[in-house]
Amino acid sequence: MKGTEDFIVKEVDGERVLTSKNEDSAGEKISLTATGLLLWSELEQETTREQLMGTILAEYDVNEETAAVVVDTFIEKLEKIHAIKNRSK
Repeated sequence: MKGTEDFIVKEVDGERVLTSKNEDSAGEKISLTATGLLLWSELEQETTREQLMGTILAEYDVNEETAAVVVDTFIEKLEKIHAIKNRSK
């Protein structure tokens, strides 16, 4: 899977936001935590859920179950705003 090129990270009022480049899609955005920013940076290249989980496990002191929840929740948010492509279920 990979993040679409239609989205960029902007700083808005001191907060990092993933937003559509398309002005007609003004409502398509999500706030990014440090974890979300890390995952989005990984999604700039083709990657897998397992690779994203590995990134979380390497960066944070969490177990696999927690990493899976973090990754799956983030992917679901990206899917809702159409910011991810080529996701294999």
